[in-house]
Amino acid sequence: MIFGVFFTLILSSCTHSIESSENATAPNESTIHSNYTWFLDNLQVSEGTFDPIDSNLWVVTILQPNTVNYSVHAFTSSLGYANFGPVCNLPLNKYVAFENEVNKHRLPSGELSDETVNAIYARIFNNANNTTSNRTPFILGWDICQPTSSQSTVILQPQPFYVTMNNQVSAVEGSIAVYVGIVGWDKSWFRKRLGTFGFWAGPGNKACLPFFLDNKISSSIHT
Repeated sequence: MIFGVFFTLILSSCTHSIESSENATAPNESTIHSNYTWFLDNLQVSEGTFDPIDSNLWVVTILQPNTVNYSVHAFTSSLGYANFGPVCNLPLNKYVAFENEVNKHRLPSGELSDETVNAIYARIFNNANNTTSNRTPFILGWDICQPTSSQSTVILQPQPFYVTMNNQVSAVEGSIAVYVGIVGWDKSWFRKRLGTFGFWAGPGNKACLPFFLDNKISSSIHT
């Protein structure tokens, strides 16, 4: 988990509005308007300049607390992404290291053992217990993005989602008030990276995933 003061990013008026209705495919029951500002290698660009879930890019999206303002930062290299870590107060360099390590230890099927994942996570993120089960905060994934939703939940941890929630998470909520980073992949066992999401977590504070991550994540880690 990461403590510290959130670095406030200045967002411009470049926006992307998400609207949903009963006939829409988006999971939200009510209309939600979210504002997006886009950056490529630290230069502000217009929406559509890049694909935010292109696995050849390294993307981190920051949600400003108590707002619906998202800043999407894409980098053409893992180094640029890692160097952005101190700005967004996330250990992006360790996320890169985690992905590199799991790619080295895959079985021919592409899978990884729980023991391998736990050991890699513990080594990179300095978890003294050498386990994922005692790590805090727990992050709950909600299958609909509404503050009062009572839909089923799943705890996100460094192994595939439970089958019933695979590719069905629209919002996340933390067990304690702390700044959290989630890295999501499109496939199980950390294959085909989608991007990173940084947000302030806390009980009752559900953060809607960016529209391009909504119902997309199959496996993830969080810190």
